Amino acid sequence: MNIGMKKEYRLWCRKDRGGLFYVQFASHPGKWVSSGFKDRDSALIWAERNKVVQQRKEITFKDFATGFFSEDRYNYIKRMEAKNKKYQRQWHILNQGRLDNYIVPEFGNQLISTITTRQIDDWYIQLRTMRGDKPAADSTKNKILNVLRVVLQEAKDLKYIETNPAKEVIAATEINQAREIFTREELIKMFPLQV
Repeated sequence: MNIGMKKEYRLWCRKDRGGLFYVQFASHPGKWVSSGFKDRDSALIWAERNKVVQQRKEITFKDFATGFFSEDRYNYIKRMEAKNKKYQRQWHILNQGRLDNYIVPEFGNQLISTITTRQIDDWYIQLRTMRGDKPAADSTKNKILNVLRVVLQEAKDLKYIETNPAKEVIAATEINQAREIFTREELIKMFPLQV
C-alpha cells in the first residue's frame, strides 16, 4: 500500500515484511529501500535525511572532479597538509593535468555512481601517450590511476559512491627497459682524457 507521496521520494508500508516502511527515491525509480522503521514518522525522517545522499549520486564525474587539486575544492590540499603530507605546488598541477587530460575525457560525462572497476581496468590497459602514437609507460599509467583513486576516494568519503572502484584495479608492474652500454667513443666524449 502506497501511503506517502512527495516529489523526492515515495513511501510504501510492506505488510508482508512485518510492516516496515520502504522508500523509493525519485533519483532511483523502481528501486525500493528499507527505512528500517515500522512507524511512518520515523520513516519520513529517514527518507528526508537520505534523499540528499541519493541525489548526490547523480553527479557526473566531470562535475565532481573539476578543479579537484585546487586550494579551495574539497579542502583536499589542506587535509593532506594537516597529515604532514605536504607536496610542492607542482605536484598538484601535474595531478590536475593528469585528471584533465586523461581521466575526464574518458569518464567526464558519466554519472560518478556508474563507473565500474572493469570499465576503469579496460581503459587503464589501453592508455596511450598524449599524442596517441604509442602506449603510455607503466609509470605514467600508474600515476594516472593513482589520481583516479584519490578522486574516487574523495567521492566515496562524501557519499557520492559506496565503494572506490579504482582501488580494485591492479596497477602495472613497472619494468624499466634495459639500458645499452656506452661505446668507447661515447665514453671518450663524456670523459675526455686529461693531458
